[in-house]
Amino acid sequence: MWGREMRAGLAFVLTSLLVGTLVRHWQLDHRARFEDLVADLERGSSEEQSLESVGRLPAAADSV
Repeated sequence: MWGREMRAGLAFVLTSLLVGTLVRHWQLDHRARFEDLVADLERGSSEEQSLESVGRLPAAADSV
């Protein structure tokens, strides 16, 4: 009834839907943690820039 290609295609579609659902569920569960991580990285980056402008840290171009 169903050929090999049809079964493989159906398996691919079902697997893709399952993986997409799992990824979406993971994103929704970890969104707050990800936003906190991004905020921490941005805060750290702005602190480094302010220290470079004061002269406490060497500029990135100087270290190369």
